Amino acid sequence: MEPLLKWPGSKRKLVGRLAKLFNEVQPRSVFEPFSGAATLSLHLEVETAYINDINLALINFYQLVRSGHKFNMSGLSLEKHLYYQFRSELNDIITDPQFQTNEASKMRAAKLFYYINHHGFNGLIRMNKSGRFSTPIGDKKRLIEPVGLEAFSQVTAKWKFTNECYSELSKFNADVNFIDPPYLNGFTQYSTQKHPFQFQHLQAQMQLLDWQESLSGITIATNGLNRELVRAYRHRGFRVFSIKMPRSVSCKSDGRKPVLEMLAIKGFPKGCHVSRLIEGATPI
Repeated sequence: MEPLLKWPGSKRKLVGRLAKLFNEVQPRSVFEPFSGAATLSLHLEVETAYINDINLALINFYQLVRSGHKFNMSGLSLEKHLYYQFRSELNDIITDPQFQTNEASKMRAAKLFYYINHHGFNGLIRMNKSGRFSTPIGDKKRLIEPVGLEAFSQVTAKWKFTNECYSELSKFNADVNFIDPPYLNGFTQYSTQKHPFQFQHLQAQMQLLDWQESLSGITIATNGLNRELVRAYRHRGFRVFSIKMPRSVSCKSDGRKPVLEMLAIKGFPKGCHVSRLIEGATPI
């Protein structure tokens, strides 16, 4: 199924290029420690998945929809002053220390999060240093009603959702680990909650690579194309590729031109010709 949400760096295009690869292994479980839109797990509709993200509002949304919660855009508006009023309300709810124990607040937050996600600027998810959403209003002319809530609830019935830093996660033996962190030298303000790592710096990316050594199964990692990062992944036994992907967020149309990214893969069975199974990938 398609993701319910828009997300910066969404991997919709990449998932399509990996289709032949997944046909080879037919995974039944996926681990996404930096889930965002959870594009891969939803596309594969796996039986079990471990979905984690440090954005509390995102995980709250997933947990409620998985439990069968439904909502619509009634009571909301695209008037500019009301958009910022609703955004402020969402920020007040999720920064309240009692938020996670108040069911009414959690349901209201899920509705407002969907609203901000689909009606903010260009699908951008941005938070300031105080941990508050700062996404400006977009250019939608009508409210976008949620679709696919019931299907999501059915697909994710056996999935686990958590809101932690990746280094604090319990071990999960998945068929496929999909590691899609904030990119080196890239935009990282998706959330400030619980995050001790600054992924725009190489050292944090190396710590993440060290952590991946504990994972079993197949690992697929993405990142910006960087010489030192490529060298480090190859040293750890990954097969590394460059792949041209479109930018999903930019204030200018010419800022959304395709860019080369790194795709690193490890753990596929011997004899599996990985390079032939990825559309548009070039071995490095």
